[in-house]
Amino acid sequence: MDAICLRCGTFKSNFQAPCPSCNFTPEDDIDIAKSRILGPLYSFSFGEDGATVDTGRSRSELEAIALEIKQGRPYEFPAEELEGVLKVYLSVQSDSPRQFLLALLPLYLGGLVLIVGLIYIIWVWPR
Repeated sequence: MDAICLRCGTFKSNFQAPCPSCNFTPEDDIDIAKSRILGPLYSFSFGEDGATVDTGRSRSELEAIALEIKQGRPYEFPAEELEGVLKVYLSVQSDSPRQFLLALLPLYLGGLVLIVGLIYIIWVWPR
C-alpha cells in the first residue's frame, strides 16, 4: 500500500484509488493534490525552467499521519507544498490529448508534403 486516505487514514494502493475502507475517492484538484502529498516520496520537474517540487512522505511518516487521521485529527498540509503539487497537477491536466495532436500536426503534414513531393518528382516530373 502506497498512500493513505485523506478522510479515514486507511492505507490504499495509490493516491488516486478509492479508499478500501470509507470509499472516498479524491476527485477535485485539491483533494488529488493532497492525496499525492500523502503518498510515497516523489520529485516532480515541470515548466520551462525545470522547477522541481518535492512531495510525499516516508513510510514511517505516513504511518504516523494515518494514526492522527484515524484519531480524528486531520493532517495540516504545508501551504507551499500543496500549492506546488497543485500547480504540477494542473499543468499536466492542461496538456490534453488534443493539444498533443495539434503539436504533432505540423510534423505529420510536413512528412506528408515531403512524400507527395517525392512521388511527384519520381513518377510525374518530365524527364
